[in-house]
Amino acid sequence: MTQESAAALSNQFVYAAMFVYTLSMLALAWDLAVSGVRGRARATEVLVGAGAPVAPDAESTTVADDSATEQNRTKSGGIGLALLISGAGLQAIGVLLRAVAAGRVPWGNMYE
Repeated sequence: MTQESAAALSNQFVYAAMFVYTLSMLALAWDLAVSGVRGRARATEVLVGAGAPVAPDAESTTVADDSATEQNRTKSGGIGLALLISGAGLQAIGVLLRAVAAGRVPWGNMYE
C-alpha cells in the first residue's frame, strides 16, 4: 500500500466515522426524547396511587424497579450505542491508516 492510497483510505474511514457518529447522535437523541415522555407518564401514574393497598417491603420494590428499567430501554438507544462503537472503530482505523501514510504516529497534525 502506497502512502497516497493509505492517506486516501484514511480520509474515507474518517468521513465514514463522521457519518456514523451523526446517525448515532440522531438515534440517541430520539431515545432521549422518547424516554422523557415515558418518564413523565410514569410520574403521573405514581401520583394517582391513592387508595392502593400498602406497598410491599423495600426489597421487592427494588426488584420491580430494576425490571421496569430494563423494559424501558428502547431499540433506538441500543442502535445509537452500537453506531457509536462502530464509529469509534472506524475512526481508530482511520487514524492507524494515517499513521501508516505519514510513517509516524499522527498526534500532532493528522493532515500535514
